[in-house]
Amino acid sequence: MSPIRHFDHVGITVADLNMVTGFFVGLGLEVEGRTVLEGEFLDTVVGIPHSRTEMVLLRPPDGGAGLELASFIRPRHEPGSPDAM
Repeated sequence: MSPIRHFDHVGITVADLNMVTGFFVGLGLEVEGRTVLEGEFLDTVVGIPHSRTEMVLLRPPDGGAGLELASFIRPRHEPGSPDAM
């Protein structure tokens, strides 16, 4: 197996978007943008019909790899385990 050489983007789904954004900003990342997404593309990517999510894109000051944080608006977040899926 080859070692990882490069990546451009990492996505994490979180329950509390503001709290997690604040954590990463505190580590030195900068908010590049924030938006709400919904529609056919999102439904296809996440595999959940009629979904809606808010996302924040963060980057280090030197412009390195992006960190995408997303939180579902619809369907509502419900705590659980991967086994529940």
